[in-house]
Amino acid sequence: MKRLLTDPLFHFILLGAALFGVWNYLHPGRADDDPNTIRVDRAALLEFIQLRMRAFDDADAQARLASFSPEALADVVSAYVREEALYRSAQALGLGVDDYVIKQRLVQKMEYMAEGMAGEPAIPSDTVLCDFYQRHQEEYIEPAQISFTHVFFSASRHGEEKAAELAADALIELNLRHVPLTGATGFGERFPYQVNYVERTRDDVAGHFGPEMTDGLFKLEPNGGQWHGVYTSSFGKHLVLLTKSVSARVPEFTEVRSQVLQDFRAEQLREHKAGFIKRIIGEYRIDLDADLQPAAAP
Repeated sequence: MKRLLTDPLFHFILLGAALFGVWNYLHPGRADDDPNTIRVDRAALLEFIQLRMRAFDDADAQARLASFSPEALADVVSAYVREEALYRSAQALGLGVDDYVIKQRLVQKMEYMAEGMAGEPAIPSDTVLCDFYQRHQEEYIEPAQISFTHVFFSASRHGEEKAAELAADALIELNLRHVPLTGATGFGERFPYQVNYVERTRDDVAGHFGPEMTDGLFKLEPNGGQWHGVYTSSFGKHLVLLTKSVSARVPEFTEVRSQVLQDFRAEQLREHKAGFIKRIIGEYRIDLDADLQPAAAP
């Protein structure tokens, strides 16, 4: 007994018990302990505002709360009480048990929290941004673009062979008469999409004319008003006057700096979020059934 009385750990336990007793004496019957009482205080409203805003900035939430008029504050309190009452009642009825939708919502809230805890990112130097740009340069390549007009002959209306004949005859006339872009509407038929295409990428053109015709068009160069063809799409036959061709290019860093900065910060946020979630997962022991274990290498 004498040894116990001189043990520092025993003294620490006694002190903790005494402090706990004093706290209970000074704070009897807190409303938080009553499941049928909804306590609305500043801390609860700040958390409520941040969750509604999906932004976990304490200073911003406090400023927003302080700016509320009495009517707006009453509305926020009413919304908080409504949500808390429904949530507690749902919990009491067991409505959240094995509910995948609720599970996903809770996961989302944790993800929002992970993003909010990232804080305000530091402004990176141009050296850091340039390095990021070099590592992701392929993402900033400006694709090749072409501008052209075309004359169309419908295969569904004439048949493939007849449409090809009509296109071949029109090609001769267009080039003999040096018909410009503005004169193309006097030839051919109505196309389901546009007649003139301005600064369109390969994907844009392929969506209307198909990959085979698109490959042919992107091999062309503007040639003094020369009409080209005959090209085939799923709709029929086409004659094309190419007016502009711009090759794919890698822009200078200074041209895309603002976009690089935006992408850099987005990557920082993704990395922070991934690290936050990884730390949470690391707090759990994973017990994987034997039949789900990866097969050992032979």
